[in-house]
Amino acid sequence: MVGRGLARILYFGMWVGLIGGSLYGLCWCHDHALALPEYHKSASIKLMNLPNWLRRPENQHVLDQILRSANLDPKTDYIADDRLAYKIARNLKDSPWIDQVVSIKKVERNGILAVECTYRMPTAWIQQEDRCYLVDGLGHRLPGTYDPYQVEQAGLMTVLGAKAVPPDVGQVWAGGDVQAGLRLADLLQNTLRGKIAAVDVTNYLGYADPLAPDIKLQPRQLSSEIFWGHAPEEEFDMELTAFAKIKLLEDNLKRYGRVDGNRPYLDIRTTPPYQPVDRSADPAPKAGAVARQAGHDASHA
Repeated sequence: MVGRGLARILYFGMWVGLIGGSLYGLCWCHDHALALPEYHKSASIKLMNLPNWLRRPENQHVLDQILRSANLDPKTDYIADDRLAYKIARNLKDSPWIDQVVSIKKVERNGILAVECTYRMPTAWIQQEDRCYLVDGLGHRLPGTYDPYQVEQAGLMTVLGAKAVPPDVGQVWAGGDVQAGLRLADLLQNTLRGKIAAVDVTNYLGYADPLAPDIKLQPRQLSSEIFWGHAPEEEFDMELTAFAKIKLLEDNLKRYGRVDGNRPYLDIRTTPPYQPVDRSADPAPKAGAVARQAGHDASHA
C-alpha cells in the first residue's frame, strides 16, 4: 500500500513538474521573443487605394488628420503586436473622414500596416447665418467651419435655409430639407458644375409659403434666381422631372452662356418654362447696379 501511495505521489509530482516546466518555457519564449529586434520594429500606416480627391496636394491636411486619428505611437506600438490592428481599426472608425475601415493587413518585414477604408468625400457646404459647414453626400458634418467668402472658390454648392442646428462633427445633419438639398446638389454637380452657387431649401415642403417653390437655385451670376420646385423624386402632377429641368438649364447655357437665360428669374417647374424678357432687351441698368456687378466680377477674376 505504501509503495502504491508513493507511486501516486511521484506520478502527480511528475505532472506538476511537467506543467510547471512548460509554463516556464512558454514565459521564457515570450520574454525571448519580446527581446528580439524584429518584435521592436515600430509600426507605420500606409493608406491603400486612396480615392482621387484624397490624392490631390490641397487635401494633404485631410490625410494628416486621418493618420493622427489612428493614434499610432512609434515608441510603444510594434508591428508584431497582435492587438495593434484592432487598436488602429477602432481609432480610425472614430475619424469623421472615414465611413468604414475595410481591412488592415500587417506587412511585418517592413513594419507597415496596410489600411484600406472608404471615405466621406466633401460634396457641399451648409450655410447658417455667417458660417459654412462642410458635409458629405449623406449629410455627415466634416471638420472645419468657414466664412462664406472662403468657400466661393471651392467649387462646391452651398445649401441654404436648413432648419436644424449644426450637429457634432461626424454626425448626420438632421432634416428632410438638408437631404433634399444634398440630392439636388449632387445632380447639379454632375451636370452643371460651377454654374450654380447655391440650393435654397428655406421653403422646403412649403414651410414659409405653400404657393412658392419648395427649392430655388442661385446661379453664379448676380441678381438672378431659378424656381426649381420640388426636390428630386418628390415631383407630382404636371411638374417636370429633375432631369428634364436640368436639360432646360443646359439648353440655356448653350444658347445664352448662362443657365438662367440672362433673365432676372426663371421658373422651370413646368413646360414651357416661364421666363421674363431677356435682360439684354431691357433699358440700360442703373450706374449703381453696374458698379456692383463690376466689383463682383473683379473680385472673382
